[in-house]
Amino acid sequence: MERRRTRSTRQTIPMWGGPDGAARSGSSVCRNPWRWSFDRGNGDLFIGDVGENLWEEIDHLPAPVVGGNNFGWPIEEGKNCFQPSTNCFTLGLVEPVFEYPHGLACAVTGGYVYRGQDFPDLQGTYFYGDFCSGVIRSFLARREYPQEELPEIGIPPVNGKADNTVSFGEDGRGELHAVMASGRDLPGGETGDEVEDSTNGVEA
Repeated sequence: MERRRTRSTRQTIPMWGGPDGAARSGSSVCRNPWRWSFDRGNGDLFIGDVGENLWEEIDHLPAPVVGGNNFGWPIEEGKNCFQPSTNCFTLGLVEPVFEYPHGLACAVTGGYVYRGQDFPDLQGTYFYGDFCSGVIRSFLARREYPQEELPEIGIPPVNGKADNTVSFGEDGRGELHAVMASGRDLPGGETGDEVEDSTNGVEA
């Protein structure tokens, strides 16, 4: 599954959905949004937007979500000037609520705010991944910023090799599932121990 380094471009996101299932018209400008979701608890929108050179970002729009938002590409990458590289004009841009630099990480995978029942202490926590880091990360999805980042969750390797997050899903109970490059689905809590590849060599 090839999913990360596309050419620099402007992407629009049609605003549909929300906890009541109603349509949300409009669009928002991002660079390369890879997975977005509505918080089933309050209708807030979260977007994982893949960066160009140095920064990955998570964007947020509080409910009720409306269109016409500009998340800054290519003026900014994360909260940092991109074109131009200094003294960029940011008035009117929607700044990311969270950003992190490249290094072990390289391409964000947006996730969900947890609203399940199995882990009550995690209520209101936004989970996301990165295609290169081998961990799942999270922060408390509050409307006050900066966000409080929580400890990383290690992803069990497959046959001794690292596995990477390509997507997330939410079931009918609000429990979260991480979809891995190996084809595995990690339901809530499956971390820590190495597991055997159950995909019979078939890659996602």
